[in-house]
Amino acid sequence: MQRLLFGPVHTKMLDMLVHEEAKEPPKCILDVGCGTGRFLRAASIRWPQAQLWGVDPAEQMVFEAA
Repeated sequence: MQRLLFGPVHTKMLDMLVHEEAKEPPKCILDVGCGTGRFLRAASIRWPQAQLWGVDPAEQMVFEAA
């Protein structure tokens, strides 16, 4: 379900960052409400040098992301 709901949003956000990358690749990405960390995992593949931070108010989600 997460893939269907958030997949298109994550893809759009990554595409927007790629467009901005023409200037300079991101050095740091903060995902507020990171859930299970799916977006940050995708970002880590494209930008392995970037610092990635995820926060979520749900403790179980943070546990799943780790």
